[in-house]
Amino acid sequence: TWEHSFANYLGDNGNQYNGSSSTAFIDPALAVTSNDTIYMLVDLYPYGIALNGNVAAHPNTDTGFTDDGYLKLDYNSADTYDYYLKDGEIYQNGSTEPLNGYTVDEHFNYTDYWGNSTNLFFADSIFKVARTGFLYLTKSTDKGATWSAPQLLNLKNGTERVCLVGPGRGLVTKDDIDYYFMYGGSTD
Repeated sequence: TWEHSFANYLGDNGNQYNGSSSTAFIDPALAVTSNDTIYMLVDLYPYGIALNGNVAAHPNTDTGFTDDGYLKLDYNSADTYDYYLKDGEIYQNGSTEPLNGYTVDEHFNYTDYWGNSTNLFFADSIFKVARTGFLYLTKSTDKGATWSAPQLLNLKNGTERVCLVGPGRGLVTKDDIDYYFMYGGSTD
């Protein structure tokens, strides 16, 4: 029995789908190791991004990450990405100190100085991720009862519009140390 607390649920827009502002997960690929660890890799699109429909809603070629591998953030829809996420805190480019009063949890939910909360992938967020596709990896070591915090994989290059996972089954190799997903590449 799974409910909304399972591996890839964000619940924006009051749990109602809204194509122009909903966050979406698509195309899960699962792999199970010999010790029953389940890995799930999915495509994650921030608010209003999709491969079908309006061209303006297609993902852009941005990787979504800084050159140092941190999640890029836009402030107040300025499309400048002058901020980034590092170790659960938001930094402005060029600064060595995090912004005071903002914290981000392991599922990309942030709380500001006044106690307001939202998610970096949501349309109502003041700080937003790049409008591109992301690869979202999580795992379960208890047969799917609970799932680890997600990890965003920085595998897309700056010339690709998408880097996708094909829905289906992954393949586990090398005594479960490396795992490979069909169409999704590899990671460790």
